[in-house]
Amino acid sequence: MLCRYHLRSGNRSFRQTQIDLFNTAGKKQYYLGLPNNLVTLINKLPLGSNLTLNQLLQEHTLLPYYRTFLSNREVKRLQELMEGKESKSIAQIAKIPKSKLYYAEYLRFCPQCFRQDLQQYGETYWHRLHQVSGMWLYRNDKDWLNEHSRAFTHLTASCFYQ
Repeated sequence: MLCRYHLRSGNRSFRQTQIDLFNTAGKKQYYLGLPNNLVTLINKLPLGSNLTLNQLLQEHTLLPYYRTFLSNREVKRLQELMEGKESKSIAQIAKIPKSKLYYAEYLRFCPQCFRQDLQQYGETYWHRLHQVSGMWLYRNDKDWLNEHSRAFTHLTASCFYQ
C-alpha cells in the first residue's frame, strides 16, 4: 500500500513519502517493519478505508514476529511507540542489535512470489515476511531471497518496478 502510494504520488524520494504519510522519516531499515506514528498514517487513509490501527500493527508490520521474543510489558510499550511519534527506543524495546550484521542493506524478495504477484495482481509488492531479519530462504527452503539492487536509503519510484 505504501509503495503504491509512493509510485503514484510522483515523490522522488522515499523520505518524502515517509513525511507525507507519517509526518516523519525514519533512517534505519527496521523503520519499514516497525514504523512509528501509525496513528497519523491511519488518519491519512482515504475516507471509507476500514483498516484499523490494530489490523495495521498485526497484519502489516513485523510486530507479530518480534512479539515472540518480548514480554507482555515490552509488547505493549512497543505498540505505544509504533502508534505515536516517539521512535528513539523502538529498536531497544524490540531488542534489535546495533550491529550492522543484523540489518539487510537491501529489501529482499522471493523470485517465485515476484512472478506470482505479477500474474495475479499485474504488479509486485514487498512481502513483510521476506524482510524478517535472518530470513534468507523462502518456500520450504527452495528459494533464496534476492536482494533488491538498491540500498534502502536510496529507494526511488523506479525501485518498485522490476
